Formats: sequence, structure tokens, C-alpha cells
Amino acid sequence: MTSVVRHEDKRAAAEARILQEAFVEAGQVVFAAMADLFPSRPCRMSARDYTTGLLASLERKNCVTIAEWAGHASPDRLHYLLERAVWEERELRVRIGALAVERLGSAGVLIFDETGDLKKGRASLGAARQYTGTAGRVENAQVSTWAVWATAAGHALIDYEVYLHKEWFAEGDARLGAAHAPGPVAKRTKGQQAAEMLRRLLTGPARPTAVSATGDEVYGSASRLRSRRSTAMPSSSPAWTPTRSAAGHRCTATSPWRGPPCWSTPWPKLTKPPAVGGTAPGT
Repeated sequence: MTSVVRHEDKRAAAEARILQEAFVEAGQVVFAAMADLFPSRPCRMSARDYTTGLLASLERKNCVTIAEWAGHASPDRLHYLLERAVWEERELRVRIGALAVERLGSAGVLIFDETGDLKKGRASLGAARQYTGTAGRVENAQVSTWAVWATAAGHALIDYEVYLHKEWFAEGDARLGAAHAPGPVAKRTKGQQAAEMLRRLLTGPARPTAVSATGDEVYGSASRLRSRRSTAMPSSSPAWTPTRSAAGHRCTATSPWRGPPCWSTPWPKLTKPPAVGGTAPGT
């Protein structure tokens, strides 16, 4: 019995070592592809340490804990990276998308969803009292729309947009400037943000051969995600061929656009279930 346990322990240790080696190798590939987007080697190394720290098994993750975990003398380098360093953040996301398509496969699903980070103040870009699934209610939060590239080989976060609540535009440019908004900012719905991320994937260097775009009701009923097909998919890109199915809206490289009749009817509305202890309909 003891020998069996030891054998299992050795196998588990070997599997953990293989996974760790694969993780390190994958990180080296990613950062090698992004190296020229950072102004200096120290800045690039700080980005590597910070990203790796976010993926580490730390109880709390912030500049102080990650700097300590990475062996830095202080968190100053990470603070500089996040607060003052200048690097090509948008181009980085484009390359991440291309790398995901290259490594995971050129035919896959682009999944849209949003997530929220609870905030105590109003200084963070997009922070406002709004609904967030993180809390399951209206809270002061920063909400972002994310795009995930998924294939049979795996999945990866490849793009995002910070959602700006309407109060940010009501207060003028001063608040946007104080929050270091990246250049001119246009008011966009989450569906419009998803359409822009779809456009970036299809017109960038990734060149996927087949894409299915899917998401929850916010994106399934987004008119911009459908109406911008002409600008998102030029003649050299895969044509947007939607279908009404649970899997989402289908894009293929072989089927031309045939119009939007599949969206001629609205999504069906579900009957709200009875309250706990109530009487079910029809009984």
C-alpha cells in the first residue's frame, strides 16, 4: 500500500513539474512576441513579473505582494509600470489575439462577456454605481467587456474594453482626463464594444478562418454587432454569416453575407418563475 501511495505522489509531482515547465515556456513565447512594445528591458521585465504574479497562487494580489513574490526590493518598479510607463497597450492586445489564433487554432468561438471589479472610490476609469455580476446587484464598480478566443485546444482572453457609465460623459472631459482615459473616448454600449473587438480580430494579423461569435442576451440582441458587418469584414476577411442557434452567430470564410432575415424576430421572452412557496402556472 505504501509503495502505491509513493508511486502516486511521484506521478503527481512529475505532472506538476511538466505543467510548470510548459507554463514557463508559454510565458517566454508570449513575452518574446511582445518585447518591442515596451520602451526598455526593465519595463518589459516588470510587465513579465507582474503578469506572472497575477497567475501565481498568492492569497492577495497587488503590487506589494507581487513585488515581494518576484524578489523585487520594493514595489516601485510595478507602480511605475502601471502608473507612468508608456507602452503599446492596444498593439499588445492585437498580438495576443494573433498568438491565440496561431497557437489554439484558426477556427474557433469568440465569446463576449463582462466582469466587474468592486471599487471604493470614483477615481478608477469607469467606476460608477452600476449592476455587476460580481456582486449580483448594483454596486460602485468598474465593468469591462472581455473577448475570449476558444477552440478545442483551449481558450485565452485576447481583448477587452472598459465600459463607461453614462455619468462619465455627463461630467465632461475633466474626469476622463484625471482617470487617464486612453485618448478620445466615445460612448459605447457593451454590444458596440463587442463589435469593435470583433473588427479588431478579423482585420488584424490573426486572420482566423472561421469564427463563431457568442455571448449572453446583451450581445445576442446588439444591433451594432450585426450592422457593422461591412466594416468589420472587408472583402479580404471572412464573411459574417449569422444563424439563430444556441451556439451563437456563425462566421465562415466560404459563405457570403445573405442578409439578416434570421434576426427578423425578437428573442423569445421567458415567463418569470413563481416565488418560492407560490403556485406554479397552470396548477
